[in-house]
Amino acid sequence: MADISTVRLPDGSEHSIKDTTARGLAADAGSTASAALSAAMGALVFDTDYVIASGVATFSAHVWRAGEEVTTEYPATAFEWSLRLGTASSATALGTGRTMQVALSALGYGGHVICTFTTDE
Repeated sequence: MADISTVRLPDGSEHSIKDTTARGLAADAGSTASAALSAAMGALVFDTDYVIASGVATFSAHVWRAGEEVTTEYPATAFEWSLRLGTASSATALGTGRTMQVALSALGYGGHVICTFTTDE
């Protein structure tokens, strides 16, 4: 399973990040790397992770600024989640929020959960 993160900038451009690692199982390492990257760049860094338990994948969005997590500074509506199955060209909306839960049975083989973060910064 992979998750795909998309950042939509004020000019309407979108930038995708595909994460194919098991970062959900090593969230501390991912969080540390994102914090360090945001501190070094002096810019916003957006990433996602996931944890699987009891047949459900819980996806979480994270936003970092200058080495600090600032996710809660953004409204839940800034994070739009969708699901793309297999080789489908379009995705189905799942909802908004800083986290999203998806039953593993809904993901099927090759399902991708996508989080689009929209900011006016």
